[in-house]
Amino acid sequence: MTTDGNHECFFLTRLPGELRSLIYSHILTFSRPLKLRQIVAGSPNTSILRTSSQIYSEALPVFYSCNTILCSRNDFCQHTDSEDLQTPLHRKDQIQNLLVKNFSQSIKCSSYSGGNNMFLAGCCEVCQPTATGFLQVLTSGYAFPKLKSVVIDYHNHVGEFGYVKDVMRRNAKLETLRLHRELVCTGMGQFELRGTSIVLEGLKVVFRDVAMNEIWNQFEKLESSISIYGMPDEVAILQKMREDYDRDLPDQLYFLMCGRKSMLWPRLFEVIDRLWKNLDKVREEREDEAVAMEELYDEVVRLTRRFSRNETNPLLMMLRTEEGIMASQEVIDLLTEFQKREGVEDVTQSMAANVVAASLAAASEGHQVVKLYRHVCKDLPLEKQKLVQRRMKEAILKTGPMYGSPKMLQALFPLFKDLKDEEIDHYGPSHKQKINLTKDESSRHESINGDLTSPSTPLIPPHRHELGQTFFTQLWGSPSSSSANQAFNLKFHPDLHFLVSLNLAWIVAEDTIFSFAETCMLNSATMFCSNNAEQAMWHVRGIVRQGGTREQAQWTQDLALRVAEICEVRVKRVVPFEEIAWEERGDHTR
Repeated sequence: MTTDGNHECFFLTRLPGELRSLIYSHILTFSRPLKLRQIVAGSPNTSILRTSSQIYSEALPVFYSCNTILCSRNDFCQHTDSEDLQTPLHRKDQIQNLLVKNFSQSIKCSSYSGGNNMFLAGCCEVCQPTATGFLQVLTSGYAFPKLKSVVIDYHNHVGEFGYVKDVMRRNAKLETLRLHRELVCTGMGQFELRGTSIVLEGLKVVFRDVAMNEIWNQFEKLESSISIYGMPDEVAILQKMREDYDRDLPDQLYFLMCGRKSMLWPRLFEVIDRLWKNLDKVREEREDEAVAMEELYDEVVRLTRRFSRNETNPLLMMLRTEEGIMASQEVIDLLTEFQKREGVEDVTQSMAANVVAASLAAASEGHQVVKLYRHVCKDLPLEKQKLVQRRMKEAILKTGPMYGSPKMLQALFPLFKDLKDEEIDHYGPSHKQKINLTKDESSRHESINGDLTSPSTPLIPPHRHELGQTFFTQLWGSPSSSSANQAFNLKFHPDLHFLVSLNLAWIVAEDTIFSFAETCMLNSATMFCSNNAEQAMWHVRGIVRQGGTREQAQWTQDLALRVAEICEVRVKRVVPFEEIAWEERGDHTR
């Protein structure tokens, strides 16, 4: 602290109180809960509190408001020697946030245990297995008048907490005229104490299995990227969870998260599958999820006790192996069913395999495309295999911008690695197989690369622009709707207009391999399988507007939704086929 010759502290005399408080909050806020004890190696630096009496009086309330104080139930025991066996909770009048890390009875009172949650005479009120006395100390307001939040971590004492919960609920009817307490499940392994027994206004008391709650919440945030086969950065994420929370629990919960995506899951784990789906339904309908969450939590606890980490890892590998076999067979059975319904015998002209391949890519199941391709090409001569490959690759490439490049590559790369050199089909709109092409009608690859290297040629030549505009106009049913949509993009985000225009001209409207109607079949299917039902409906309708039939449109929608079901993609707000407004010519700007 800078001072002048008169030993005046500039920090105190020249900075306003609001700014000093802000400085205190920056210096004295720590990311982890603090244990109040004598200074030892590695302790947070709180030396500013000892600078002067005025700074101490100003900074102390800030320190306690910004931090959580760590303690245990033992620290409240009435029979334990506070000097030797307890962490001294100094300045209880200032503490605002508490984390009770150890929920077991004290060292002293544990000697009075009679087993089965029965305590002999002599056990203090705080350590009674019902926790009534302990909660009374925390919620009365006498010991901690400024307390705002209490988290009681029962991770290592699940049994003790279960007893507290059972007793509290059994006694609820008897206590309605006295002190009412109830525990409400508000998350995985999290129960909030509510009722008139909480005397201190604004105090929130939560029993939480911190390890389970934190790990579960992190997995739920990653849910969209988790499949039966894992998730990105799996090893690093699991290792960090093991270091931060628990050695075994991350693997056990990860097994549940991945296993749930398996087709075998409902058969092998019927109870948790039913409870989990019930919770999803409750959340979707925006109802109170307390009961559904607690039922799922109880089953999760049961399974983590039943299966150790060493057992869940082999189980997950077994599910993954069986999944590959079953998923591929289910997809092949579906393909066979819809090939018959399509009625096109020539596999090089059929759309079934192409719609399924693109849909699998959109649903993050692109690894199945290899087996699908090999099944379709079985017993075909090499030239026909290349024709099938050509259409399947174009189907995935053409729809890739709809659902993302990573998913597209997840489908294409395994196929590429499975092909022998002599099996590779090198054809594509990137080569001039068309006869007598003009400069404007040049192939996709040559034209766009020529444009990029020639300052005199536009990025979208007239022929490509015309193709894109024709497709878009037919998709929306009128030039006015098409123009309105493009003007909408241009008004709000010029680069979005640029991106859409490029995609239309070079990818979507490329008709060398797939007609416009067939392109809409692919687009609608992949949009269903990436949970974009409204946009999918535009392209289902577009199948007919681009020259296809309503039978083809319904066939496509039915096939896409079946693929989504197999891949466990929950497609929301699907417009039933019979309710599609076929004559609607409006745009998406309203």
